[in-house]
Amino acid sequence: MSLKMSHDKPTPLYLHIGTEKGCPRCGVDEESINHLLFLCLPSRKIWALSAIPSLENIFPRNDLFYNFDFFLRRDKQFGIEEDIFGIFPWIIWYIWKSRNWFIFESVIEPPQETLDFAKQGAKVWSQVIIQLFSPF
Repeated sequence: MSLKMSHDKPTPLYLHIGTEKGCPRCGVDEESINHLLFLCLPSRKIWALSAIPSLENIFPRNDLFYNFDFFLRRDKQFGIEEDIFGIFPWIIWYIWKSRNWFIFESVIEPPQETLDFAKQGAKVWSQVIIQLFSPF
């Protein structure tokens, strides 16, 4: 694992097992977490297919912290409904799973399929939460 220094603290922005630092899906020279989740072509396609607006120069950017800040704090600033942003953790999780599926199983998952899995995960999670917190 390699760490990039940020503000004098090590932060895991670049995580790699092995010697290859490039992105296995698109071939860019160095795969960062931000690249994997937001900038890699398969990831960009997933975000474009989602209800979360991809706004030029606003989202996604080449800054992991900004991209998460966009989801966690800027929804109201851009007039985006909360329920639209509720799926973002699921999209991130399934982008990560799709990448690992490609690396470890050599399976290329279509972006729409990845998004569908994320939507299904969010739906199941919502149903479980409702059941847990609803009165008997």
